[in-house]
Amino acid sequence: MQRNFLFLLAVALFLVGGVWCSANAQETSAEKLPPFLRHQPAAIAESDSALVKLLKERHNTALEEVQNLHKLYMTGNHSLTELAPAIGRVVDSFYDLQSDAKERLAILEQHVEYLQMVEEMAKTQWAAGITGKSDVLRARYERIDAEIRLLREREKK
Repeated sequence: MQRNFLFLLAVALFLVGGVWCSANAQETSAEKLPPFLRHQPAAIAESDSALVKLLKERHNTALEEVQNLHKLYMTGNHSLTELAPAIGRVVDSFYDLQSDAKERLAILEQHVEYLQMVEEMAKTQWAAGITGKSDVLRARYERIDAEIRLLREREKK
């Protein structure tokens, strides 16, 4: 009886510890988010042209989607299959709203930074048996693709 109690206590402590570590990991990862995921939605003004209004609405929708998917992914409750294209949509929508070359470059740099974090998370989840190797490979592909886009943008100067 005492052995069963000790076993159950050990399991409970393990689970509580895992939840605590997971919560701390989420806080840490949230602190590392690039600014484009902490960005506020673009304000739509009456004076905006129809095109600008649609560009802002598209951006706000993409931003909200990726913020939601990111939370799910970081807790192991979602795969990279939907997060990766959502990240791309956010970057594209930011890029289209910016006419300044420096701002566009900054967005692409933030994209690479974020995908480096996603790639590390995919490796961690794979090592823990939460996801498959395909997520690691997808994350690597997305990061490399973002780095290529960044280098091409830098070469435009």
